[in-house]
Amino acid sequence: MLLLFICIVFNAYIGIIFKLFARYEVRTLQAIVINYIVCVATASVASGTLIITPRIVEEPWFYTSVGLGLCFVLTFSVFATTVQKFGVVLGSIFQKMSLIAPTLIAILVYGESASPLKIGGILLAISSIFFISLSKSKATDGIPLSSSIDESRSGNMALWFFPIATLIGSCIIDTGLYWVNEIGIVNSTNIDFIASIFFFAALFGIFLVIRSYISEGITIRTKDVIAGFALGIPNFFSIYLIIQVLSNGMDGSVVFPINNVGILTLTAILGVLFFGERFNVQKSIGLLLALTAIALIALG
Repeated sequence: MLLLFICIVFNAYIGIIFKLFARYEVRTLQAIVINYIVCVATASVASGTLIITPRIVEEPWFYTSVGLGLCFVLTFSVFATTVQKFGVVLGSIFQKMSLIAPTLIAILVYGESASPLKIGGILLAISSIFFISLSKSKATDGIPLSSSIDESRSGNMALWFFPIATLIGSCIIDTGLYWVNEIGIVNSTNIDFIASIFFFAALFGIFLVIRSYISEGITIRTKDVIAGFALGIPNFFSIYLIIQVLSNGMDGSVVFPINNVGILTLTAILGVLFFGERFNVQKSIGLLLALTAIALIALG
């Protein structure tokens, strides 16, 4: 449980860094790509050797790492568009609801326990996501929620592709991390797999950066690089620790609900401490539900 808590702390830190992007006008795509490169470098330092070599093509998880790397970039892209079109509130809900997929697969496919306490905790976890997210400002990061939703109501229902794609992509990522551990092709000592995910995410991301430069003349600035470095190290360990926790025997139906709800809860608390956000009734109810959910899932 300690490793899971540390993972939650790293992810909450990442959320705070993202909050600062708008304040300092960081170019998010460019910073994210730098972040992926830093993740690979961090993996190499942690392992004491060069991680990405031609031999990775022989690994049983090679194609999975390629697929997840692509999914990382695509999910980020559609999430960013979701935030632009619908606001941070709805984007956060669709992203964090990804806990549903690995949890259901863990219980229905791999036969993990489904006690009344755990089921109740999972339902409370889902409820807490709505309460905590919906209590945020409707103009978070300068993106008005109401006008975007009015735009979708005006007839352009195709915009709903982006939040739905955010949910699907997040589900694939969480489920993929759970699956590779469950079938035994990745274990807690396998840093190569995690580094490869970030390596392919960086490759696909570099393509997007080049495309944005050619089409719009958007470059990478010094502050984008600094932001990427600030994200890279904790981002690597956030994924590494999830694999560690799963490899140590904790059920996926426990890990993903606690992780997602814990991240949202801690981020909300840090938002109050460092960004002057307020605890209204909805957020207070959400945090109470989140803490209760974590306790029930842990006990179940």
